[in-house]
Amino acid sequence: MVIPPIYVAVAGALPALFAMWYFDRLDRKRPEPAGLRRLVALFGGLSVIPTLVFDGVLTGGMGDHAPAQSSYGGALFTSFVVAALVEETMKVAVVYAVAWDRKNYDERLDAVVYGARAGLGFALVENIFYLLGQVELKGLIVTWILRAVLAVPGHALWTTIACAGATRKRFDKRGLGLFGGLALAIFLHGTYDAALFLGQPLALDGKENLAYALLTVPVAVMVASWWIVRRYARAALTADDEDAAKRLGGLAAAPPPPPAHPPAGYPPPGHAYPPPAYGYPPHAPHGYPPGYPWGGGWPRQYYYPPPQPAPVASTPAAPPPGTPGKPPGQT
Repeated sequence: MVIPPIYVAVAGALPALFAMWYFDRLDRKRPEPAGLRRLVALFGGLSVIPTLVFDGVLTGGMGDHAPAQSSYGGALFTSFVVAALVEETMKVAVVYAVAWDRKNYDERLDAVVYGARAGLGFALVENIFYLLGQVELKGLIVTWILRAVLAVPGHALWTTIACAGATRKRFDKRGLGLFGGLALAIFLHGTYDAALFLGQPLALDGKENLAYALLTVPVAVMVASWWIVRRYARAALTADDEDAAKRLGGLAAAPPPPPAHPPAGYPPPGHAYPPPAYGYPPHAPHGYPPGYPWGGGWPRQYYYPPPQPAPVASTPAAPPPGTPGKPPGQT
């Protein structure tokens, strides 16, 4: 069965597009400009071209000294240098060239948004190339599933880790920095690829069992990469919320916990007690707390406004001077 290339290309793009939507959702409170996100993804995809050029120059320049792909040295060289070093450097260069100096790169969580976009733009193009190279339907389906679950999100996670190191150094003056984050991303990416590429020399040596055992390494690398990015994203979101509150004159310190029993008049009609610890404050008529910048969440515990005193019954005004029952000035 021959599948038209256009269908293969669309299928190859779907995992990266879905992952872009997911990573954008992490920044939904203060989203980055859609145009800049698309631009980073576009250049991330175009970075496949210089990556192929550098790979060709690197392997061609070594000539006969280049290790054979079927050897242990060749598998490690391809994994850590040809793939991990060149690819991660290209993707991080995209973030630096397109977004780093923009005024919109003003929060720690932007490392997740733009790093993932650059990595997924690269993964989208690479994934299509891999799928177009499959000649059988079974190989196409297996390749699509494995890359959708592992390789495509892996590109997003590894580039995010590299950008997170640089971004944390930029905002907090500590952390791995650009080169430390890039080195960690290269190590994770190279370890992922090495576990796969070492299967061929191991099989040639009759060590198929060890080759199959190494297939658990990519899964472990993905779990570790996801844990690193998730931990950074949570810390970045908290710090960004605190900075936003300080800039807008909001709450700079956590308020005391609510009393065990609601005071008189609480909660407002239609709301439970105690108020939510984090999330969306109630809408009108109770409104937002002072300094509340956006409708997407607040970094501190939200307290409902104090209950309004009951209106006092008004008494009729005293009649003006004059004869009762007649307008003033008449007798």
